[in-house]
Amino acid sequence: MSSPLEFEELSQTCRRDSFCLDCFHAFCSHCCGSHHHRGPFHTAISVDVAGRPVFQPGDSQWMPDEVVRAIAAEDYDTPLPRDSYCTGCKKIFCAAACPHHSNGTCLAGVVLRIEEHGGAHCVRCTGFEPWFRRVEGYLGDPVGEEEDELLLLPVLRRAPGTCAQCHAHWAGWHYEQHCSLPCINAWRQEVLMRRERREARRAARDLANLQIHH
Repeated sequence: MSSPLEFEELSQTCRRDSFCLDCFHAFCSHCCGSHHHRGPFHTAISVDVAGRPVFQPGDSQWMPDEVVRAIAAEDYDTPLPRDSYCTGCKKIFCAAACPHHSNGTCLAGVVLRIEEHGGAHCVRCTGFEPWFRRVEGYLGDPVGEEEDELLLLPVLRRAPGTCAQCHAHWAGWHYEQHCSLPCINAWRQEVLMRRERREARRAARDLANLQIHH
């Protein structure tokens, strides 16, 4: 199921739990289920306590030996970190386990890089990307050190059905993310203030670098 990044539980992990009979690879149904054919072209994989795939009675009657060997050779036990987010299909996923989000399969989508810092999950970006204004509303002030001019911005999580500003529970989406017009205005003001603080931080860094080189 797709959802906005601020709703996602980023501390959870995934694992490969399915095998695609079309591309002959194991995949995680949460991360990559929408990119593989449904029905007879993929099968769910159960594992035992040792992480080995468990075949159901009768599987050998329709599965060729090469398919059984291919399924058994995959890794279904290793936890997969949720380290990326696709703005196209609105899915959190593991980049190492699902390349489809980055190869053009998700039209008009951008993959955000997720990193953990001090217990917070953050997006690594410059703040000047063409897509940044679409996501800056749920990204906080920079934390940690910059990396090649890339900022580390924590994801401001909230529960579904709550206001992005006051976090009150409310029913309906008339104001989209907010429960009232005052909350919309206050939220926009906070986003603007965070933008100004980022620009001030960047200006201070540029000035310090200029002084170092002179």
